[in-house]
Amino acid sequence: MGQAHRGLVFIDCTGVSGYSNKSWDRVAFFMIGEQYGCINIDQPILSFEYNYYEVKYAELQSRIKQYEVNIAAHNAQVGSYNAAVQNFNAEISQYQKAVEAYNLNPTHSEYLRLIAWYASLKSQESSLTAWSNSLNSQAATLNQELYELGLQYNSYGGVLGIVKTVEMYW
Repeated sequence: MGQAHRGLVFIDCTGVSGYSNKSWDRVAFFMIGEQYGCINIDQPILSFEYNYYEVKYAELQSRIKQYEVNIAAHNAQVGSYNAAVQNFNAEISQYQKAVEAYNLNPTHSEYLRLIAWYASLKSQESSLTAWSNSLNSQAATLNQELYELGLQYNSYGGVLGIVKTVEMYW
């Protein structure tokens, strides 16, 4: 005969994934003065006691640290990508002004320069598109890693915080 469980089990259904359609419902573990923890509802959960969450969290520390390193590296790459897109857009603006000037006073040498510049811009656009696709793929992989960790993180990374009070309304 199995062990009877008593008490409430809390389900956190507030997580949302922008990269998948997986369930983000989680069993919530909390204790006043301790971190608020969640484990994916589809993970094997052997106990609903807070110390079970602490053990699972401790077991995952190395994977969590690697995830945090990966997310920081990804965010840095996104920053670099955004700067490159900003520079690309500025160069397009310069190119458009050069085309306008050319249209007022066309010369063969300026035409050749604009053709080469256009080809360079198309190449940059292709590179930025490939980079964007790579970043999207990385984001999906990171999302999967987080999902597999089974822990709920806030949108900035890290645990959701320390529980100060618990209020229940019926």
